[in-house]
Amino acid sequence: MKKFYTYLFILTLGVTNAQTKENKFMNGESQYDSWALSLFVGPSSIYTGDLRTDETAFKFGVDAQIGATKWFNHGFGLETLLQFGKTKQTNGTRNMNGNTKYVGLSVNGLINLNSVFRRGDLQSKRKWNLYAYAGLGIMDFTSRVTNTKTNITTEFKNDGPWRGLYVQGGAIISRKLNKKFDISARANFLHSGRDMFDGVKKTNVSVSEERLLTASIGITYHFGTKEKLVWSDPYELRLKDALSKQELNKPVNKILDLNDDDNDGVVNEFDKEPNTLSNAVVDGAGRALDTDNDGVADGIDKCPLVKGEQKNNGCSSEVSKKIVQENELDALNLSLRGIQFDTSKAIIKTEFYSVLNNAVSVVKKMPNKKFMITGYTDCLGNLDSNQRLSERRANSVKNYLIKNGVSKSQIFVNGLGENSPLHYCSPCNSCSKEEHKENRRIEIKILN
Repeated sequence: MKKFYTYLFILTLGVTNAQTKENKFMNGESQYDSWALSLFVGPSSIYTGDLRTDETAFKFGVDAQIGATKWFNHGFGLETLLQFGKTKQTNGTRNMNGNTKYVGLSVNGLINLNSVFRRGDLQSKRKWNLYAYAGLGIMDFTSRVTNTKTNITTEFKNDGPWRGLYVQGGAIISRKLNKKFDISARANFLHSGRDMFDGVKKTNVSVSEERLLTASIGITYHFGTKEKLVWSDPYELRLKDALSKQELNKPVNKILDLNDDDNDGVVNEFDKEPNTLSNAVVDGAGRALDTDNDGVADGIDKCPLVKGEQKNNGCSSEVSKKIVQENELDALNLSLRGIQFDTSKAIIKTEFYSVLNNAVSVVKKMPNKKFMITGYTDCLGNLDSNQRLSERRANSVKNYLIKNGVSKSQIFVNGLGENSPLHYCSPCNSCSKEEHKENRRIEIKILN
């Protein structure tokens, strides 16, 4: 155990020394305080292991964390975290109850998600921050397990902290109380890397390395008297940097370019892509998002979730071809609706031959596709006769297509009579002559 605390001391000194060498990622940083100390307390649970916490009975362990954080800019920081506590675990089928006392030290990289994705505006004051983090640590622990039948207790001690190397990650949400203090909630997922963390050897490969979950609340104290870097905004950083260079005689809009020429919601001063299209979806730095990484911005990508080609507006050749076909078919259906039939008639008038010639052209472009031609009637007349009439109308169009070179095997027909009208007429005489006329129509769709 003495060796472990020696390791803690050496590691803490190393991290502190590294963090004092500030890396100036952003101008104006020196005008902000960047160190903070946090304390968290909450329940702990071994959620994978041969012995696990009995969460249904609320028999949780307890966990405490003390963290020292250095922020290098508004979006990134390093945390040295001392974590200690005691777990409670059980396995009823194996008649075992146990507990584990542990002490760990980790170094975590923190990302301030609000600063990374937020579009600052120099107007609103931020009250909430959301952080994500991940890191590595070393741990010393002692596990005790009692057999509930024999009342015999066995103890396992870790073989030094370097044998207890672990990885962890989690999230923190913080609420700013004032210039000095924040309150926070923290969820931490710790992968122990050791089979004996729960006190017993593995019986199943899937639970050979125990994992610890902690949920805690805490308070953070910020050192110094200046504004806090973690609560700052890049706009403020740039403004204060400008003021520090004796630009006091200039108005704000001369120090910062607050115009937004491309209307993407990010002002020119911080816009990394100042000429994005007006309908582009951008990140907090004004860069157009490209979810599928195909070089076509999401705002104009016809297939934003599937990698495609720029010449096809972000779609693959196959998908692009399908879209073209669907667009042609939609346009064709609009024109086919223009084919009107006289009441109780299935004869195609010569004035509509040009529309059907266009249909012939579209169908011939897709020789491997099969098509369904559907005929419709209005609600005037007998239901059965309307059904037969819709079939005759569909067949009239089919015969015209075949006569003009379309393969017979491509065309199928169907009649729906007065069903699925464009205009519902209840009672039937409630519709106008024009609405009845539009209900008497032909539609075509691809079957395969």
